[in-house]
Amino acid sequence: MAMNLIGFKDKYTRIEREAKFQLADIPDDVTLFPYTRIIDLYMKDTSFRLRKIENQNGDCIALKFTQKLKRPFLSEY
Repeated sequence: MAMNLIGFKDKYTRIEREAKFQLADIPDDVTLFPYTRIIDLYMKDTSFRLRKIENQNGDCIALKFTQKLKRPFLSEY
């Protein structure tokens, strides 16, 4: 279990590590592979996010309402 802001274990808190890649173009064969599309909507002046996950057909697989918290006591690496 991850630790919450005050140091207690919390089953709903998860550390999210994000990797981003910039491509010059979308590869021609991208539709040959299964994928999901993730759309993050951030609410202005809050730490809340609505995440929509879609399949290749554009059908909504999941909606997740989350709060992104900064963890000042954890060091960046």
